[in-house]
Amino acid sequence: MIKMIALKCPECGAKLQIEEGHKECFCQYCGHKIFLDDGSVETTYIYRKVDEARIKEAEVDKLIRLKELEIKQKELDRKAEQRKENKVIAIKSGIIISIFGIFLTLIGILIHNENITIMGVVLWAVVLWLGVMYFLFNMDNNESNNEKEDTK
Repeated sequence: MIKMIALKCPECGAKLQIEEGHKECFCQYCGHKIFLDDGSVETTYIYRKVDEARIKEAEVDKLIRLKELEIKQKELDRKAEQRKENKVIAIKSGIIISIFGIFLTLIGILIHNENITIMGVVLWAVVLWLGVMYFLFNMDNNESNNEKEDTK
């Protein structure tokens, strides 16, 4: 049968129990080291150095980094929104110019004016060329952005 010794931590006052025969123990509450010798209790202190300044510095660094990431994300979101708005403007402009080109082409055909008809067809060709260039340019940008994100 194991005999237990009841004692009180001289540092924090917590009630402790240890097996008989042990020469030392640690308080499970405050970490104080207690030496046991022939029924007399002698203590030594264990100091835990907590560098609060470094802890606060690390917390501040973490908050700064989080704020930087938040700012960077807002900037990315703003740029994405701007690209979306630019795309809408480009599409609307293309539609308006196309309608005008159709209108010129039809008017040129109706009044048998070759110059007006050619202007309408040229407008269509320009809109088509700009649309193709726009989407090709964006496709190249999207691929290079995806490659950049993959390397991160």
